[in-house]
Amino acid sequence: MEAGFAGSGSLSGPFCPQPARIKAKATSRARIIGAIMTESEFHRAVDGVLSRLEDALEREDALDLDSEGGVLTIGCAGGVRIIVNRQVPLREIWVAAPSGGFHYRHDGGAWVDTRGGGEFFAALAALLARHGGTSVDFA
Repeated sequence: MEAGFAGSGSLSGPFCPQPARIKAKATSRARIIGAIMTESEFHRAVDGVLSRLEDALEREDALDLDSEGGVLTIGCAGGVRIIVNRQVPLREIWVAAPSGGFHYRHDGGAWVDTRGGGEFFAALAALLARHGGTSVDFA
C-alpha cells in the first residue's frame, strides 16, 4: 500500500492532516485551556468590567445605556448601537458594533482581542469615538 493512504500507518498524505498542523492545533488548544477561568471567576470579572463601563458611560449625556441580563447596549447618536455581552462557554467578552464583531479573552490582567491583540477598554473607546462621536475615558 502507498504511503499516505488509510491503513499505511503514515501520519501524512491526503487523508490525514499534516503533523505540523496537528501540533499547532494542540499547542493553541493548550494555551486556551490554560487561560480559562472558572465560570464563577469569569462572571465576577465580567461583572466588574460591565460596572466599570456603566460608571464611565453614565457620565456621557450623548449615550443611552441599557443593561439587562449581562448585556450592555450602548445607544449612540444617529441610532447606532454597540452591544457588549459575555460569552460564557468561551469565557470571552463579545462586542458588536457597526464596524464588526470583536471577541476579548482575559489574558494576564487585561481583556485582549482574540484576533488583533488590542486591549478591550482602548478598543471600546475607539469604537465609541468612531460610531458615537464621544470621547470616553475608562481609567
